[in-house]
Amino acid sequence: MEYIGMWSLSRENLFDNEKDIPGTLSIENKKIILKLNGSFEEFTNTSDFKEYPELYGFTKEGHFILLTRCSVKNFRFSAPGYETSSYTCETCFDFNNIDYYDKLTLNKISFELNALENYFINDTFKCEQSEDQQSYSFICYSEPKQIEFRIDDRKYEISRSWVTNENNKDNNIFTCRSRILINLIDLNIYKDNLTDFYYNKFLHDYNMVIKYFNLLLNKFVLLKKIQMFSNKKVIANVYDIRLNDTLDNKISPIDKIYLSYKDVEISLKDYVIKYEKYKNIVKSAMEYIFKFKQEKTLSPITSFINVCGVLEDYYRNIIEMERTPENDKFDEMLKSINLKLNNSEQEWLAKKLRYNNQISFRNIIKKLFKDIDKIGDNKISLLINSRNKSKLIDKIYNSRNWHTHYGDNIKTLNELQLVYVTEIIWICIRYLLLRDFKVNEISLKNYIKRDDNISFWLHKLLNEH
Repeated sequence: MEYIGMWSLSRENLFDNEKDIPGTLSIENKKIILKLNGSFEEFTNTSDFKEYPELYGFTKEGHFILLTRCSVKNFRFSAPGYETSSYTCETCFDFNNIDYYDKLTLNKISFELNALENYFINDTFKCEQSEDQQSYSFICYSEPKQIEFRIDDRKYEISRSWVTNENNKDNNIFTCRSRILINLIDLNIYKDNLTDFYYNKFLHDYNMVIKYFNLLLNKFVLLKKIQMFSNKKVIANVYDIRLNDTLDNKISPIDKIYLSYKDVEISLKDYVIKYEKYKNIVKSAMEYIFKFKQEKTLSPITSFINVCGVLEDYYRNIIEMERTPENDKFDEMLKSINLKLNNSEQEWLAKKLRYNNQISFRNIIKKLFKDIDKIGDNKISLLINSRNKSKLIDKIYNSRNWHTHYGDNIKTLNELQLVYVTEIIWICIRYLLLRDFKVNEISLKNYIKRDDNISFWLHKLLNEH
């Protein structure tokens, strides 16, 4: 998409022939680039290149453009004196006309995601056979469903609408697809606080909501568009280069989890409440889904250490796993030693041993397998007997110690086995997060029971020598 227009450093100078500059704005994939037939100021060397919080434009189509967080990409000067410059921008606010910006009263922001209908059980349509059994009819038997939730003082709703071909009498194939819109409603935003609201509140909320659905799907979903509304009228589209980190639209039936609208509502609201506590774990899971899947084959040791760190953080800081008898014994020994020390010596020893009495990583791995068995109806125990499980836990424990502390390199996993273990642990972490966010227990149990990824990676692991 391209816009030809006039561009300026300020809204006031936009129609000043001496201060605005002709140029072309290009928006495609993860790039927003403004190319000018001139420049906003004279450049003598690259150290002079500046960043611009806002740039303004008016296009030949009559659109008003607000570009934010812009920086110089390159500058060229060609004899006999014709200069050009290019700027990269993070965000483009594309208003349908200049009045919409000058008189801005924003009361809704909407964004649409691809394949979001795949999260929901289709409980809206049913199929009925005719009396002569020669044809079928599709009937909508429920009202449109809507999920409402809040993030701080901001109100959101998720709504679904259906698009069908039922009016096409010549087509005997009935098709139906849904559009899922997520709307931030009841706003009162003006131009003076538009960018502050967008960057500090909307993007925070958007990323929080997206991560929830990524967890359900186990893939990144595609943002189709962001639109801004005033009095039920679309006044602008928003393009942001950071919101295009997407994967393909193909969805594995193993990975995705179907839930009813009610289940999603319960789970999503619980997720929003717990997000601040869980955000680092959720962020790590998102990084794995998008990045570590490429990294694990290139750097299995790094990926393994990363997932072990996430697992420790989850059980020690999020779940606050119960103490074991060995922790109590440690405290008893420390107490008896402290009786023989003065105050300064006790303080020194306490600092040195601050992290020495945490829940051991071995017990964390044991707890991980127990938890997955509990919510997945003994999925792990059905695949691996207790003796082999104990040996596997020892190898995971020894491998973590070897690669982080360089202890004894005995009974450890080779690099290929590290890849398999990393996959298994991440699969389990995902299910633990979904459990914690109150995803329907029966649905979660059924998905774990028939998750062939767990059995595949365990089989590979146990047969790798």
